[in-house]
Amino acid sequence: MGEFFEYKEGFPTVSAFVQQRKKLNYRALEYLLHEFNKRTEPEPKLFKNYRLLAIDGSDLSLPYNPLEGNVIGTNHFSTLHLNAMYDICNKRFVDVIVQKGLKENECGAACDLVDRVTEQYPAIIMADRGYENYNLFAHVEERLFDYVIRVKDRNSNGILSGIDLPESEEFDITKQVVITRHSTGPVAINPKKYKYLSKGNRFDFIENSKSPDYELTIRFVRFKLTDDTY
Repeated sequence: MGEFFEYKEGFPTVSAFVQQRKKLNYRALEYLLHEFNKRTEPEPKLFKNYRLLAIDGSDLSLPYNPLEGNVIGTNHFSTLHLNAMYDICNKRFVDVIVQKGLKENECGAACDLVDRVTEQYPAIIMADRGYENYNLFAHVEERLFDYVIRVKDRNSNGILSGIDLPESEEFDITKQVVITRHSTGPVAINPKKYKYLSKGNRFDFIENSKSPDYELTIRFVRFKLTDDTY
């Protein structure tokens, strides 16, 4: 650090720098990004009239600070989790949510990021495996956006394992999935269509067991990548 600033007279010592850094709120850079975007955001480039918005997360390791509540493991390191939304055509981050490592929730943050997208243009939300979540799908559909989210294959414990799908290696099929808080009735008769979520599973569009079920229409596409992967 001293070399970078050419050891100029009056520059703070490393110790003083670290002490001041500990006073910085972990959401400060999130705030700076939002303020920067307000002042510099251009008219966005579109792909066939759509904004292409990708969501992903990343862990950030920080120097140990015993005063923080997000210290993980016996090695005593602190982490933050960065949830970012990236505009692919414009090559810029448009929104972020920073979470403390112990309270990391990527799908929950993704729902909030989707809710905060401006309605000026239609959008396609994209995400990798790890974001296959009915609550996120519903948040996107409630905004009248589209989405392309990679899910685990049908032989896994992911969403596809509980859907009635063709036996063929490749398929392109649309299915109706009904989310319910009722553990009896239709879900017992047709579990391939009805998906029971207990009150411990977050789904923001069914308040409780007295609320009506929620129907999603989802297009599932499976295609070959290599000779033995899809």
